[in-house]
Amino acid sequence: MTMRTQTRAGIIAAIVAFSVLAGTVTSYAYWSATSQATLGTGAATLATTATGWSTATLGNEDVPAASSNSLTSTGSVTITNTTSTTSSSSQTMSATFSRASGSTTLASATTLTVWSVAAATSCTAAANPTSPTSGTWTAGVTVSTTLAPGASVVYCLRNTVADRQNADDTSGTLTFTPQLAATLSISSFTGTTTTTSTISTQYVYPLASVSSGYWNYIKRATTEWCWDVSGGSTTSGSLLISYACKNNGDLNQDFRFLDADGDGYGDFQPRHATNLRVEAAASTTSGSAVDLRTAATTTAVQQWQPQLTGSGTYQFVNKYSGLCLSMPATSTGVATQVTCNGGADQKFTFTERAVISVTGFGCANLLTSGSSRSVTYSWSSDYSGGPYVIQARRTSTTAYTTIATSANSASTSVSVPAPIGAPFSTWGGSSGGTDYGVQILNADGEQVGTGQISIYDTGSYLYARCT
Repeated sequence: MTMRTQTRAGIIAAIVAFSVLAGTVTSYAYWSATSQATLGTGAATLATTATGWSTATLGNEDVPAASSNSLTSTGSVTITNTTSTTSSSSQTMSATFSRASGSTTLASATTLTVWSVAAATSCTAAANPTSPTSGTWTAGVTVSTTLAPGASVVYCLRNTVADRQNADDTSGTLTFTPQLAATLSISSFTGTTTTTSTISTQYVYPLASVSSGYWNYIKRATTEWCWDVSGGSTTSGSLLISYACKNNGDLNQDFRFLDADGDGYGDFQPRHATNLRVEAAASTTSGSAVDLRTAATTTAVQQWQPQLTGSGTYQFVNKYSGLCLSMPATSTGVATQVTCNGGADQKFTFTERAVISVTGFGCANLLTSGSSRSVTYSWSSDYSGGPYVIQARRTSTTAYTTIATSANSASTSVSVPAPIGAPFSTWGGSSGGTDYGVQILNADGEQVGTGQISIYDTGSYLYARCT
């Protein structure tokens, strides 16, 4: 049989299936396309038929394991050489996966890992890649093999976004068009056909910073329904419920967000029982419980990621499950965690109730003589609210002026520069000391403590002392 006779036959049909598996959430995405490319005069026709590839999505909940920040999906591709020929000679097949169009942010953040297996059933979320080829969809990934007529090759495809915040967006959604180009080479002839689909994120919003320096009402957005610890209970296992905002001194409706290590995840502490934290059940099942439990800083079920869904509006994603906190708009309705879907039950606002002041704000004198005499202010706080600013004012009716700033958010002391200069060089002092009011501000510009400073004038220079 001549090469010319062989190449007049149809060459290839590829059937491709792509499944997305994540935890208890399973969705399926398939290719759906039919195309042909003619290889030239006297040559065969390369026909690729692909069916059933629809949209694939990645949400906050599509994590490979509990407590992971990454998002992942695993599926498969089966490519078959259906060349009609009596020859058993193998032909070279290559498959290139790349971004055809759409979001470069998502395509660049998504790593595709491809490896061959004996059967598509091996392409599970728990599968361990063997001799894989990896790259981003932007850079492209190419694999190749030899296929005899009638033979097939199965590739597992795993898409991974290393951190959901690498693919966040103010709209909550990014989309790009992935493309598979399959090429079969026979002697001096080659032909390529392509199929495309859609890969998207959904309800993945930018990480938002929330100050730890306030007690807040946390309201279901656009309503007057507040988070409430049922009955003002102070014991582990207390229910977190929805209740009409009381607008008074009931501290079981006051909460603050504590991000101790600055990783964007933090816990919610109720004001009336500071030993408790808002906790999701150790479950990745949508609809599972959320209540109050004894604080445990190392447990992921008490860690929540605030994502900004709109101006001043947040959704809270649990670190353990990737699910969103949900609160019904009914009196005494109990909080749960559900798959993030943009619903009104998952959108919340903060209303400031009270500033959390530093404790133990004090003054200590530095040195006992000479122009370097000055003071150090020190304080303690159960949250990192800085950098802190120390300010002084000349009279009770004049504006404050900054005299010192702490080095960072974790600082608990700051020294006033010596010898004393502005603003005291124009305000003046006295041989017996002139007192000025002092305040300490947190990073949000809120006054969290007050004190005094005394300025002495030797006739040659000014120096500071505690009052």
